[in-house]
Amino acid sequence: MSLTLYYSPTSPFARKVRIAAIELGLNNELELIALNPFEAGADYWAVNPLSKIPSLVTRDGFVLPDSRLILDYLRTLGDALEADGANDWANRKRQQLADGVIDAAVSANLEQRREAQLISKHWFERQLAAVRRALAFLEAEAGQLRTSGRITVAEISVASALGYLDLRLSNSLDWRSESVQLASWFATISQRPAVRDTVPPV
Repeated sequence: MSLTLYYSPTSPFARKVRIAAIELGLNNELELIALNPFEAGADYWAVNPLSKIPSLVTRDGFVLPDSRLILDYLRTLGDALEADGANDWANRKRQQLADGVIDAAVSANLEQRREAQLISKHWFERQLAAVRRALAFLEAEAGQLRTSGRITVAEISVASALGYLDLRLSNSLDWRSESVQLASWFATISQRPAVRDTVPPV
């Protein structure tokens, strides 16, 4: 039985899973089912009652409804990703901050897509401010991020976050001018096949 991934091509959390699957050599047994979670109905609610993506149905039919759970599961199927290590709190912190960038960026994107009279500028700017603070931290640690050999979930998370900023917030956030080292790292890791082959459609 194959692995079934419910995803959206533009979802940064789903992209994390897709990058990891390629890195782990699992891509060929990953069945991709694209959907819009905002338009999903009872069939998908039976898979994930939160109607969020991604969700993975494992080989034995068990459902994992969150990218972090999915990544933990995929890492039990292969060893091509570098282990974080029990005491590697710095790497885990980078991963968490990257996920926080995604959360804030998704929130800002949803806000800017509302009808003009309903948009909260305060809320939108607050999300952008959170993104900038997290990027400032990651910029200072860009030298710790890998681009070759075995990468970690932290690198996958940061790459997915930056790719999402380019996709959804490029008109509001010039992150490259504020994070030069991070931009250089992203340009390099973007040439890695797993990252290059999962670039979201515009």
